[in-house]
Amino acid sequence: MDISVARAKLKPKIERRLINHELWLGKYFLRRVFTARMIKQFFPYEIASKASATVLRDRFRPLILADQYPLQAGNARDKNFYLVNVPLVAGKTKRETQDKIKSLVKKVKKGTSAYHAKRRIAIVVGVNRWASLDTRVNSEFADQIRELRQCTGAVRHFGFLWEPKWQRKEGLSYRVYTVKKAYRLLRVLFPRIAPRLPTILEQGKVQNELRYDQIPYQGIREAVFKSDETRDFVNFSHQQNLDTYLSILDGDVVSMDSLYQSYDKAIKEYCDQHHHLPDALSSGYNLKNDENVVLKRAVEMDMAVRAATSKHIPLGPYFPEPNVLFRIDLAQYLRNAYSFLGQGVNLESKRFIENAVASGAMNIARALFLTMAPVITSTPDRFYTDKVEGITQITAANIKNKSMLQSLRGVRQGHAFPKQWADSIYTVLPISTKVTNVTGPLMRIFNVFHPISVIIAWSKQAGDRYSSADYDIVMGFYDSYHTHMLNAIAHPNQQQDILNAFALTVNEDSRDQAKTLFQNQFNIYVANKNALITVGLDEATVEKCKLAAVDSSQAIYQILNAV
Repeated sequence: MDISVARAKLKPKIERRLINHELWLGKYFLRRVFTARMIKQFFPYEIASKASATVLRDRFRPLILADQYPLQAGNARDKNFYLVNVPLVAGKTKRETQDKIKSLVKKVKKGTSAYHAKRRIAIVVGVNRWASLDTRVNSEFADQIRELRQCTGAVRHFGFLWEPKWQRKEGLSYRVYTVKKAYRLLRVLFPRIAPRLPTILEQGKVQNELRYDQIPYQGIREAVFKSDETRDFVNFSHQQNLDTYLSILDGDVVSMDSLYQSYDKAIKEYCDQHHHLPDALSSGYNLKNDENVVLKRAVEMDMAVRAATSKHIPLGPYFPEPNVLFRIDLAQYLRNAYSFLGQGVNLESKRFIENAVASGAMNIARALFLTMAPVITSTPDRFYTDKVEGITQITAANIKNKSMLQSLRGVRQGHAFPKQWADSIYTVLPISTKVTNVTGPLMRIFNVFHPISVIIAWSKQAGDRYSSADYDIVMGFYDSYHTHMLNAIAHPNQQQDILNAFALTVNEDSRDQAKTLFQNQFNIYVANKNALITVGLDEATVEKCKLAAVDSSQAIYQILNAV
């Protein structure tokens, strides 16, 4: 049919059904050449900001389904069964997706010996991408999944889509079709540019950033966890009477050598000591050796703080998604006691723990954060700041720079940052009150011991601008400060004598300032301990928080002192 005839037939229909028909049939309609900019202006929708995409229900599976299971466990030491769940971003082509799955499976199997990989590991990969307005793009993705070859061993993969939210452009005073109908209409009206529409409307720097902000991390984890593939392996492990751990990983993991061997050792040691299985474990993550040295050291500090905190408040630190284990019970699984869904779009691990604890499927005391065999990842974009760009090594000289100390302490989501540490601990404390009534005092208690915070407090107290000499002085007396502060807290009636004893360990030129610092920090601790008790925390819990702060600070000090 001639294009002009088609348009002529469409015009009365559009005018009847669409108040804003002038938008579609106005001056652009008769143009023969259209630029991408014109089309973007012409379309009444844009990818929404401050929204969350939705995981769609359809699941796409290979035409030939896998039916392999782990080899039957041979003896008692094989009882830990690791059910690995990984969401994986689809490649641009079927070949790229196939290679990504193959590479991922190879890395997972390196987490233990070849013998145990065949017997105690099952892998479920959820290949996903965003849903396009163009149904042909989505159909191509579904076909790609159906044509994928299955990997050897107990491996399953399937595909699904998540749909970004669109919003009407500001300033539109007329009614518009839904975004999908508007897109189909655009394809009909402008058939010559139809193949380019997905690229024009859905891709580009701004569109990609807006869509990235919408990624439904919780929904994606949930889709993999509640899949038929995962359920099949859970049933298998129950039939074999295995102790099942859900292993949560990211699809872009770089390496995870010996990960499950380390978990085997940690679980055995925990059981020998406590006579029951741990419900949650993590050995954290680290960055590749060729990543930014400041960020790599900051992540090491972060993981050390999480491990130190977990000794006293087991689920106090955040258990990161790149590497966490959750013990799964079949009966609890079948009654939906476990779920990644909750407030927000991310913090999947936290939501899983909250749901499991609330349903009685997890004990908050049965958790363990390890300092061994972390997974290796690339650096998340959110970690980068101008302060760390261009630094190729950490030296005994540049570690004293204030910007360096702030970067080490303040990496995004890092627990060496007192506020992040306090926020994380608050979520598992047995108290219901205004958040800041608890996190504020916790943060200030951590600052009393935190070596970087003590250095900054020393500098502010002097009234001068920070200098590297402040670092040298505080690090020089920190061991003594730490020991005497704990002694003063334990024996408040002897606080003055302890203060004087501490002062004698400090260089005479700095002695008076050190005494003032010590007294101020002691007063801060006492005031904030009392504040926590006032809002309802018991003495035993406050003591655990103090010990978590003390051990975390020691971990930070050791990392700084090792440079």
